[in-house]
Amino acid sequence: MKDEILELFRLASKFFFKKYKETGGSQSQLAEEFGVTQSYLSSVMNGSRSASFELYNRISERLYGPLDKFIAAGRRIQDGLDPLADEGAESEDSVEKLIAQLTYYVMDYKRLQQDMSKQKVFYETIIENLQSGVIVTDKKNKIIYVNRFMEKMFGMKANKIVGTTPFDSDTNILELDTGSLNREYRKAVEKLTPVYYEQIPITTNSDQLFYISGWIIPLLKGDAFDGMICTLRDTTITQNLSDLLNQSLEQNQEGILVVQQDSPANVPKAYFANTAFSEIFDLAGLDLKPNRVAFLEFIEIMKRKMKNASQWENLENEAFAGQRDHVQCIIQMNKGGEYQWSSKPLMTDNRLIGRFATIKKIKTKTAQKNK
Repeated sequence: MKDEILELFRLASKFFFKKYKETGGSQSQLAEEFGVTQSYLSSVMNGSRSASFELYNRISERLYGPLDKFIAAGRRIQDGLDPLADEGAESEDSVEKLIAQLTYYVMDYKRLQQDMSKQKVFYETIIENLQSGVIVTDKKNKIIYVNRFMEKMFGMKANKIVGTTPFDSDTNILELDTGSLNREYRKAVEKLTPVYYEQIPITTNSDQLFYISGWIIPLLKGDAFDGMICTLRDTTITQNLSDLLNQSLEQNQEGILVVQQDSPANVPKAYFANTAFSEIFDLAGLDLKPNRVAFLEFIEIMKRKMKNASQWENLENEAFAGQRDHVQCIIQMNKGGEYQWSSKPLMTDNRLIGRFATIKKIKTKTAQKNK
């Protein structure tokens, strides 16, 4: 059927282009009007190359009229009849109209297949070259795709993972302990909303420890669960550097507080306090983690330990609001003793990322004299 339609289109194109040429038109003008090359247009009109349904329509409309009538004219030429005779014949018009409606599926099918194949290869190439692991599951939570970075990251062949589910990995993927990641996956399944996870530990059977971060994104068909896309980014180096930094800060005899702040308008959420800081403020029994004690609550606990809390708070509020950079003041503790407080902004590329504060006890003149 495809070859027949191409032939009818070719016959009609040859006939009507001749008339168009007699009026002073040219193939190069048509090509420019359609936004294609002249050689491509010529190959479409002579039937040696198929094109999009849109281009067939534009050619027929420009040279004669609707595509169904254009093909009908080609059929009359093929039958040795006048292509312009019986233009209004009801029965013939309905048949040719049906042919024209099917043209998209017949003539354009191969091109669509090629385009889809190229698009598939394009996206697969992107995914395969990502420096992150990618796992795709189906609606039954069965893993159906794993990109090759997963093999690079964990040293496992894809066929060891494909066909399993995050719920049976403990028994079917003995090379990895993915319990923490599986719990995050279950959250995404239950909530049907994307879940971001950070610094999840994964251990290999050779006791190698990885930390990974990424997204677990449910795929929905209507309102029903239809699978999942999971990304896994190896953040082991980041975690190791963070651990080293924390250990370094812990060794410092001064109290240290580091606060993350994206802009003066935002209340800080993440913070870190070393052991010396905790001891100065009598916070030994408090789990100083942002997910346990919110920053504002943490500040209130600190204030209760000070005699001159309002003075200190006013200065730091001005700093957090961007009204001053450095803060230096003397803090008087309820338990006795005076401490030098100093804080300054942390910047990168002229962008605020937080504040860094130190606190240390001021040695009294008596203590200095005795020493």
